[in-house]
Amino acid sequence: RQIRVVQGQLIVVFNDVTECCYSEAERQRAEQALREKTEEVEKFFSSALDLLCIANTDGYFERLNLEWEKVLGYRQEELEGQRFLDFVHPDDVEATLAAVSQLNAQNEVLNFTNRYRCKDGSYRWIEWRSYPVGQKIYAAARDITERQQVANALAQERLLLRTVIDNLPDAIYAKDLQARKMLANRTDLNNIGAVSEDEVLGKNDFELFPHDVAARFNADDHRVLQTGQPILNREEALVNKE
Repeated sequence: RQIRVVQGQLIVVFNDVTECCYSEAERQRAEQALREKTEEVEKFFSSALDLLCIANTDGYFERLNLEWEKVLGYRQEELEGQRFLDFVHPDDVEATLAAVSQLNAQNEVLNFTNRYRCKDGSYRWIEWRSYPVGQKIYAAARDITERQQVANALAQERLLLRTVIDNLPDAIYAKDLQARKMLANRTDLNNIGAVSEDEVLGKNDFELFPHDVAARFNADDHRVLQTGQPILNREEALVNKE
């Protein structure tokens, strides 16, 4: 209220501040809710085991969590604000640019992998799940280096095994339970009269050999499957379908 003396009279003026107080209380509640929500996000960001990232479609890191320090060895401040392509393996830059283009078009990019350079100069394989919102990119990623190394080692072992199989003088092949070819080495292909493995994969003996030969092979396959006993040291003439 306001109290004044005007021409010898006492004037009292009351101001209704209810709405003002209500608005102030609402503002304080909103600010408190925002603080609590911000704290929740900060706790989530700092405690997540995955690599969390906020970037932009111009190609710059904006916000990263502490897991990036553990994986790449850089401090957060050495990464935030930096151009993320500067850390990407040269062989992966083109694919990464294509992924960013998809995000810029507001398309999510899932299970994308590329390699990032660590502070010690080594590279780690990172798998991404990224979601665009306007010019922002929100992403969760994980270090899959060990998994990738295992996959690469298995691929090398398969290549070595296949090289050995293809250079054996004996015919080596494998079939599924429906007696369809799953593998055939070069000697087996020569016996069949095929040039490439694609010509025989998925086919049974009746599609590859004369009917009487195929029937004999098919009976042998069924016998092995039913008894579990191998057929050894059998000599027989082989005539291909041609």
